[in-house]
Amino acid sequence: ASSSTTMGASFRMARANATRNGVGDVRAYVGDALDAVPDRAFDLILCNPPYQTDFSVAKKLICKSFNRLEIGGKLYLVVKRRDWYFNKLKSVFGGARTHIEDGYFVFEAQRRERRYAQK
Repeated sequence: ASSSTTMGASFRMARANATRNGVGDVRAYVGDALDAVPDRAFDLILCNPPYQTDFSVAKKLICKSFNRLEIGGKLYLVVKRRDWYFNKLKSVFGGARTHIEDGYFVFEAQRRERRYAQK
């Protein structure tokens, strides 16, 4: 499948899952990290980033998520690898809670400051 076909299918699946689970007012966007999302602040961002050996998408997504969250807003990431994500979330958000669910790590990071914890 081509990238655009895969993205289109993901978009349709996200919308269908929201409907199936009774979640209203859901907007799904196709794009790179948050580039396609209108410029606004969020209280909550949920993400399952793609697996890449260089973590380039994940790095961008974590930093952009921090910048787009309100103070007190939370980012949830569902991933297979623990250490890299924990360290990156610590450097940007100052830390993260880790939950384990069906072999996946679910990270919960909250924006508490206006600036990254450390670069």
